[in-house]
Amino acid sequence: MARFTEKLELLDRSDRYKRIDKLHTQITQAQNTLTYEQVKRRETEITFELGELGLKKTD
Repeated sequence: MARFTEKLELLDRSDRYKRIDKLHTQITQAQNTLTYEQVKRRETEITFELGELGLKKTD
């Protein structure tokens, strides 16, 4: 019976760690996703920096 209990505890821990890992992955991906406004702001910053360096943006 003790062995059965240990096995159940291992399964529970494994399942819990998988859920925690999945949640962590989802949070990380959400943090790495930029909003449209953030992308446009970053594009403007890069264009400005290129202009400062005397380079032209090509479309």
